[in-house]
Amino acid sequence: MSLLKAYVMAISKWIELVLSYLSPTATFAYPRYQCAGFELNGLIYVAAGLDSVGNRLTSVQAYDPTTGTWTAKADLPIATYGGGSAVVSGKAYYMGGLNSPDGTSSRIYEYDPVANSWTTKATMLTPVANIQNQAFAIGASLYVPSGVASTSTYLATQAYTPGSNTWSTKASVPYGNGYYLRDAATAVYRGIGYFICGLDYNSSVLNAMYAYDPVANSWSTKATALAGDYKLGAVVPDSAMDRILTLGGPSSQHVYEYSALQNRWIDKGASTTRQEYAVAVKDHICYEIGGYWGPGGATYHNTAYRYQASPDSSYTALRDLILTGGY
Repeated sequence: MSLLKAYVMAISKWIELVLSYLSPTATFAYPRYQCAGFELNGLIYVAAGLDSVGNRLTSVQAYDPTTGTWTAKADLPIATYGGGSAVVSGKAYYMGGLNSPDGTSSRIYEYDPVANSWTTKATMLTPVANIQNQAFAIGASLYVPSGVASTSTYLATQAYTPGSNTWSTKASVPYGNGYYLRDAATAVYRGIGYFICGLDYNSSVLNAMYAYDPVANSWSTKATALAGDYKLGAVVPDSAMDRILTLGGPSSQHVYEYSALQNRWIDKGASTTRQEYAVAVKDHICYEIGGYWGPGGATYHNTAYRYQASPDSSYTALRDLILTGGY
């Protein structure tokens, strides 16, 4: 790495993201929650979930930021909710969740955006649910840490490699109480997966953060979040900048910014009042897709709320100039 590139990385830890709140997207089919979301080939997808009266969904919708419209895509092969999603090598994967007849599911499906079709792949080693924002991809594999399982102490990480269509068991999340973890958020920055907050088997709300290194196959404990939360999402708005955002759940209702280099959190202010939404990010815009708010007379959403999250303009200009070889 050149000295100038190293300088850009060094100063990034002192630059806070600037958040701008954009208008929600147009509506998509079916208000839904406990859905999965991902970005693939420039489109923002939402898959499966529960509708406003609790019906399981097979529906998959894709949002095109250039036209501002949602389009129906091929349905999932089974109606399901609470499963996770990740993208590896140009294809998306939906795994786990809850469906009938399985109950807690070990199924995984691969989505090919060119063929617009889903294919069934090798089943997970352990069925898990409540992982809608809890799966992540690093390199050629995807990872599913913990989740609701038949064993209350299940904390293992399951790894799937599409190239060989195989699953393997990786290191367990080092949660001290020893119970499974659900409804957490995950994000990936510079080849490390971050596991943030969530609930345990006893429904205790966590403010813990753990980092997974796939090369060492090990977890480490990081700075605790400023507030415990669950049913939330996390995104990395700029892969070249040291920032992870959590978009808020029912406990905190705040956006928080985490610096991996400094191992510290910053409060960015109030978030939307949503939970059990899906997340995706494209061109510094963070999408909070679907979800609901409020017991009893809850409001169920069929839009994506959007945060524009960018570093200040002087840092962006310098970074782009250097990292593209123009300086």
